[in-house]
Amino acid sequence: MKKKLPNHNGSVAPENLKRYIYIHVDPRSKQTVYVGKGTGGRAWDCAFTSRGDKQHVAWMVQLLEESYTPQDFVVIVAQGLSEIDAKRLEVEWIEKLKSSNPLFNHCYGRRLPRSLSLEQIQKAKVLQEQGISFQKIAKTLGSSTQTVWRALTRKESMCYQEGGVLCV
Repeated sequence: MKKKLPNHNGSVAPENLKRYIYIHVDPRSKQTVYVGKGTGGRAWDCAFTSRGDKQHVAWMVQLLEESYTPQDFVVIVAQGLSEIDAKRLEVEWIEKLKSSNPLFNHCYGRRLPRSLSLEQIQKAKVLQEQGISFQKIAKTLGSSTQTVWRALTRKESMCYQEGGVLCV
């Protein structure tokens, strides 16, 4: 029998839940504070070792100490996605929410989208031709230096997605 994990509405989700997009919603303020993509039980995992953002972990620990459970703050917003669609949707959700909510997703230096639109790649190429560093291009585009470097130097690792999104 497969292990079951609670989902956002109190029912259970199989541990092999396919790729999905989830949000963490503060049950006290009802504000979205995090957007992520995952498989299996990732959205409900409050373990310190699986999260890179210490503030996000502290927020989850505080909720647990206040007797909330992950099912009180996890909402699955899309599921059954390909890796490309999951990356694209995660970026879209972050962009949609970042101006109105204090997200734990950081715009520069931590958790960044690993995809660039074709328009962003064209802009990156122009900036590179002007002698701008990968780091400065990344900051301008709101992406990571590694994503920009891959987009501009390692064409073999890229895949195009319908709608003009380039995943690297």
